Amino acid sequence: MSFWDGFHRLVNDEKLLLRLIGASGAWFLMDAAYYGNTVSSPLILSALGGNHTLLQKTLTQLGVFAVFAVPVTSSPS
Repeated sequence: MSFWDGFHRLVNDEKLLLRLIGASGAWFLMDAAYYGNTVSSPLILSALGGNHTLLQKTLTQLGVFAVFAVPVTSSPS
C-alpha cells in the first residue's frame, strides 16, 4: 500500500477524518496556549518580583503552566 492509498482511505472515511481534524484542532490550541504562556511568563515573573533564583523562576513558570494546562470539564446540568 502506498502513501496515497492510505491518504485516500483516510479522507474517504468520515469517522477517521473527523477524529483527525478534532485531534489536530486540539493540538493546535494546546500549542497556541503553551507558546503564549512561555513567551510572556518571564515578563510577568520579573514584574512580580525580580529577586528570584533561576530555580525559583523555573518552578514558578512550571506551576503557572500546570494551572493553565489543566483541562476544564463541565458537569451536566
